[in-house]
Amino acid sequence: RAVVMASVEDFGIVPLEAMACARPPVVFAEGGGRETVLPGQTGVLFQEPTGASLRAAVDSLEGLRFNTSTLRSHAEAYSRQVFEARFRAFVEEALADGFVPPHSPTW
Repeated sequence: RAVVMASVEDFGIVPLEAMACARPPVVFAEGGGRETVLPGQTGVLFQEPTGASLRAAVDSLEGLRFNTSTLRSHAEAYSRQVFEARFRAFVEEALADGFVPPHSPTW
């Protein structure tokens, strides 16, 4: 029914992988998981690193319904293609503004 991530992860890839598989993640609200989960829409966050807090989060799934299309589209917003396109646009904009990286050759 869901994927539980009770650890702290820098990026939050585990919740995104769960969403890509149309499963809501139950995530400890620290680190990257907090940034990739939209509470109630794409997953559930639990605030304290305790069994009781995790249990309450898992129990809250009973009253929630997650749209599989929403889960998948949210995960796709973090895809490699999206990252590359955004990174490329950032670099192109920086270069268009005349940005010269420090220690770059001046040919």
